[in-house]
Amino acid sequence: MTKSGGRFGACLLLLAAGLAGCDTSDRALVTEPDPVELPPGFTHVTTGYHHSCVLDGQGEAYCWGHNVNRGQLGDGTYVDSSIPVRVLGSIRFRELAGGAHHTCGLTAAGFVYCWGKNDFGQLGNGTFEDTPIPMPVTGGHRFATVVAGASHTCGLTFEGEAYCWGTNGRGQLGDGGTETATEPVAVVGGLRFELLAAGFDHACGIVAGGQAYCWGKNSEGQLGDGTLTYRNAPVPVGGDLRFLESGAGRIAGGQNHTCAITVDRQLYCWGDNWHNQLGLSSTRSVVRLPQAVAGMLPVDQVAAGGDHTCVTDAEGIAWCWGDSKRGQLGVEGELTDYNPPAPVAGGHSFTSLSLGWDHTCGIVTAGDVYCWGYNGFGQLGIGEGGNRRYPMQVIFPETDSPEVASPDIAVAGAQTTAVSTRPPRALPSSTSL
Repeated sequence: MTKSGGRFGACLLLLAAGLAGCDTSDRALVTEPDPVELPPGFTHVTTGYHHSCVLDGQGEAYCWGHNVNRGQLGDGTYVDSSIPVRVLGSIRFRELAGGAHHTCGLTAAGFVYCWGKNDFGQLGNGTFEDTPIPMPVTGGHRFATVVAGASHTCGLTFEGEAYCWGTNGRGQLGDGGTETATEPVAVVGGLRFELLAAGFDHACGIVAGGQAYCWGKNSEGQLGDGTLTYRNAPVPVGGDLRFLESGAGRIAGGQNHTCAITVDRQLYCWGDNWHNQLGLSSTRSVVRLPQAVAGMLPVDQVAAGGDHTCVTDAEGIAWCWGDSKRGQLGVEGELTDYNPPAPVAGGHSFTSLSLGWDHTCGIVTAGDVYCWGYNGFGQLGIGEGGNRRYPMQVIFPETDSPEVASPDIAVAGAQTTAVSTRPPRALPSSTSL
């Protein structure tokens, strides 16, 4: 569900470095570049159902995990990989978003490319054809951020307008209808959003002033409006709360739940709590309005997965709760549902987290990537099978062996919505991208 990024800051950095990417030339079809050496650290991580992706310091994307018959790794094949493979092309990305079986990348110029499964038009290229390489989203929009649900994708323009594409049977595109869209359609209501997040079949955004709005599936109360009514247009989240409207990881959508951080750094969650993914001590049921997660103050970032939730605190320590049957929480103790939040083993300080269906990945302060949980398709990136209940360092070509955070125990276990948030910032009209 992942670092703060201004509307024009990334572009200015590219220009200062003498790199192309702040014009429309990067919309050309991708070509295979010459191999380059990996820089020492990684800047962005995202997860899908059973795959994971990161960006290196040069903006190149690497993915691993499930890829058969879908192509969500973007390496031109339909073969699973238990170690990272480079996404084909010379495109440099600023951030990534992982859906169920598709992946999207956003360039510094604001253009979105997507690859993988496209049965509902979630790639946004005007077709229903799967593709194992990045293809540009049509429509000519420039986006400040991109997020992905199970089979839908949304982008936020530099002006704060939300557009979505893909499946829409639950109203998750927010366009006032339920028709599938193979190209971006505008979210209705005239709202200008500062942040955006996508869950499995719903989406949410935060406007200036901190009010949250959600739309889409609401069978478990994940829209937070006090009802179980599906919405094909944004509705305000109840509770008279004001959420943080800038920074990464401030709001996150899981399979059927949503969490967000208020201006006083308190975490609130709502929706499905059957696996204790809301972190509440009272009930394993449906929660229709935001409820505070006790003992989690102050919270810096939040990420949501299938049926689990994680946060980082002010020191970067990760805390997780919810379903842990496949080790996706990374905590000590029984492999069951956890409530209240428990610290992830290993003592790492994380700069960002992303949660898959039943695995978790994060980037630590040194720039290394760690994953844990279900590994049936190689989505942990450790070069071998078997689930892991503690963080394992992802193996890149230069790495000889995985590093385990603490004595590893293989766990039994097969299925995220990946969520990612980035705040748009005002783009001066004189700035050329």
